[in-house]
Amino acid sequence: MLILIWGLLNIALFIYFISICFKATKFIRERMGTLAAIIFVLGLLSFSSHSFNNDENKEPNTNQYKTWKFTPKDSLTGVCSKELRLEKTMVLNYNLSIVYGTDKKSNSSIPISACSFNTGLISGTNWKPLIITVDTTSVINKLRYTVDGTVDWTLLGITLYSQTKDYNGMVFVTPSGN
Repeated sequence: MLILIWGLLNIALFIYFISICFKATKFIRERMGTLAAIIFVLGLLSFSSHSFNNDENKEPNTNQYKTWKFTPKDSLTGVCSKELRLEKTMVLNYNLSIVYGTDKKSNSSIPISACSFNTGLISGTNWKPLIITVDTTSVINKLRYTVDGTVDWTLLGITLYSQTKDYNGMVFVTPSGN
């Protein structure tokens, strides 16, 4: 519920900020001229476009999520993936995606890579996974995972609070190649 209220507050403040910008632009144009108003608008646009490119959970210059790699693919047969929901709130989910393959000798599932991301209403929050580990267990086709990260609570792009989140558990995976 808090995430929903925080997201709505962010949206309302953003709309209010936009209306203030329109009024300020009109005021500057009337007092200082059209050229000053154009420079003001260009300055606002450059500021806002820079703030939207600050996604620390993406690989540089791509749209792909930051991925932790564990084992090379070429040493395994058949590659599969498993998606888990780490936490579900009313409007937002924290997820983990694990890519795994089958060991040629033991026929057990071995983790290849993993990434964590959130879905839903993400306005006003920013999920940054810091550490992801996925390990095999003594039980075949059962993996142990740990995800540690922070949620930055922001208001108009300014971080007001950083909350740590830690998830761990076990997951059964279907052997690949079957």
